[in-house]
Amino acid sequence: MSAATTSAETSEETPDHTRTEIPESVSPPPVANNATLADIRAEIQAEQTRAYEAKLDIYRRIANDPSRDALLDALKQATEDQLISRRGIRIRVWETNLYFRFVISAAVADILGVRLERTDGELVSTHVWTPGETPGQFYGGLVLAVRTAGADLGVGLNDPTESVERLSELLIDISRLRSQELLGYRRTMLRIVQKEGVGDEDAWYLTEKALIPAQSPDYEIEYDRLDELDWAEHLRGKGWYGAEHAIHLARLMHAQLQRDV
Repeated sequence: MSAATTSAETSEETPDHTRTEIPESVSPPPVANNATLADIRAEIQAEQTRAYEAKLDIYRRIANDPSRDALLDALKQATEDQLISRRGIRIRVWETNLYFRFVISAAVADILGVRLERTDGELVSTHVWTPGETPGQFYGGLVLAVRTAGADLGVGLNDPTESVERLSELLIDISRLRSQELLGYRRTMLRIVQKEGVGDEDAWYLTEKALIPAQSPDYEIEYDRLDELDWAEHLRGKGWYGAEHAIHLARLMHAQLQRDV
């Protein structure tokens, strides 16, 4: 068996863990009666692009619209499309060892919450955004929570909206990676819980089942294989020098997911 698995090498998932990709558009595009085959092709492709961009706009919106509804819509869409885990998506609180986990309730409609957690998933505090609470009030409460947790950065540096901007960027990035089947990432880039690092160079995705290097999103190390070999050394040999920290995070994530079962 090879040291790591790619999307083609992993075993088949059960039906409960697969999702058929629904075409972006089901309505026939309008074309002129005298349209050529090339005209029809262009309009079909343009309609698919419009539908795809409309979905991306849901994720772009939260970078500018601070409302509860905008954030709720983005998390709902990302969860429905299985971009992110139903357990929520974790974003590191800037320059700290804390994380905001943005999550919507699976049991009660339109319940939006943010959990403040430590690196290993330990819960620090929970914050539910009620419909009557303004964005300023809600995000101000997150600032207070981070300070109470001992991670106050000082005047002008406690900014939970920065985490929302990075959430927007992350959802857009995952959507683009999954936009076409032939890219080969739909099987691996599924139900993301966290991205660690900035950009793609030496950054890592942690999903519900595996660690994935951002430079090669078709390459995954399933959590239940972490004890098979010295993964940090193996991955450094591929030029991924942050692998030791990534493997450490993968072990923490695996333990956390097992506790949540």
